[in-house]
Amino acid sequence: MANILIIDDNAIMRKNIWFMLRREKHTIFEAEDGPVGIAIARKEKIDLVLLDFMLPYMSGEQVARYLFDHDDLNHIPVIMLTAMNQSELIFNLLKLNVRAYLLKPVKAETLKERISVVLSDSAPGATKPVALETEAQALAETEIVSAAHSEE
Repeated sequence: MANILIIDDNAIMRKNIWFMLRREKHTIFEAEDGPVGIAIARKEKIDLVLLDFMLPYMSGEQVARYLFDHDDLNHIPVIMLTAMNQSELIFNLLKLNVRAYLLKPVKAETLKERISVVLSDSAPGATKPVALETEAQALAETEIVSAAHSEE
């Protein structure tokens, strides 16, 4: 199974996510802010980061950008978990290694399914997702993600 790093300043949220994933047999690492999360990502072999947007010291976007900009970390896919649903923000995150954007509160099945998809897309030899070329494409993808989330 995978090594998953949860970066969220809310201890209850980290525990809830751990609880959602406990049966999936992943190894879960936790960080309460961006600098601690980055240190864990550097020390451990992390396969996926679940990243909150609103963090102390560094925003989730800054953490995602840091991971993306460093060769030793840019292979790690990110799933953003946030209550913010802003198309410009989502578009900016899609330029980084953010593979999914889920609105809080997220259902356990949705989170597990998205983790499974992102991990399988990130497996060695897997076809990498094609980068979106225009803002219109990014916004269309965002609307699909948002619509899918609102149907649940």
